Amino acid sequence: MDIDRMLNFEKRTGIKNEQIEDFVDKASAVQDAIKGMLDGKLKPEDIQIDGIDTPEEIERKEKEKQAMLIKKKQQEEELRLKRKEEEKKKWWDGAELFRTHGDNLDQLEESEQIAITNKLNKYTADYSHWNTWVDETPATKEEIKLKEEEEEKKRNDEFEKNNPEFCNNFMNDIKERTKTREKKENSSNVCRLKGNNFFKQGDMAGALLQYQEALKLVPYDQKTLLNVAQVYIKQKQYDDALEFLSRTLYLNEKQAKAHSRQAFVYNELGKFEDALNSVDKGLKLDPNNRDIQLQRDEIYSKVIDERKEKELNKKHNALAIHFQLVIIENYLGRKGTLQLGKWYLDC
Repeated sequence: MDIDRMLNFEKRTGIKNEQIEDFVDKASAVQDAIKGMLDGKLKPEDIQIDGIDTPEEIERKEKEKQAMLIKKKQQEEELRLKRKEEEKKKWWDGAELFRTHGDNLDQLEESEQIAITNKLNKYTADYSHWNTWVDETPATKEEIKLKEEEEEKKRNDEFEKNNPEFCNNFMNDIKERTKTREKKENSSNVCRLKGNNFFKQGDMAGALLQYQEALKLVPYDQKTLLNVAQVYIKQKQYDDALEFLSRTLYLNEKQAKAHSRQAFVYNELGKFEDALNSVDKGLKLDPNNRDIQLQRDEIYSKVIDERKEKELNKKHNALAIHFQLVIIENYLGRKGTLQLGKWYLDC
């Protein structure tokens, strides 16, 4: 038997001596408080024991806790909005480059970019070409093109012959980049399909998370961008929906479905003229789409009603002004004022 261990309460129980002493002090303070109340020397509201909060202290700490939570939420929201703006800027900064080169963007970073740069240098670096007359007949231009291609091939063959290691490394690098791109595209597609499943189940948060993961891998995929917009539509977050519809249409303005969804959002926001403009673009691209036809009929009906209401309000305002001018004329006796009112009403 370990006598020292048996006598050492902290080792046997894991409770520190300081904790025991603190408990004993609190127990003694409670006993003294009870005795004081029984003797009539203390009122319950006057009792204060170290380590035991009074109702006022509990209320104060709860308020402080709630204030901290509110501040934390505000900071989280500010950070979310900041990251949202950073993502938006980053996407639009690269959108023009992607729209120009499309799926060849990765290739342009290596082989094609070098080839294009060499061609640009060949035609822009030698300013003496500016003052040189060139025969522009079709036969001559074809002959020049063939000759240039032949010379280009000779230079490439010569370079490969003299630099086999560089060329092999270069081609291997292109292959690796191609594999990486394909892997990203496959992973992005998997995330998008998972998002579709969540969407079908009505789990918009799960769908959005998967679509966002897909866009991290392939940020300019039109299908995913359109799906994100649809999630935001379901969540009635129409500003975000319009943002992603704008991205989709920026990359491909011939997306009838994107125009249709844009029209839906504008319709929900009460912007019927904008909705009509969008749905007309969609219908022009897909004239036989029955859903878009019905959507157009519904929006057009609202546009007509809105135009009639605006015209009626204009007449009512004009009539109100007319009667006000009549009152002024009767009061002041100035007929010219009434004539002005009739002119305004006729407009």
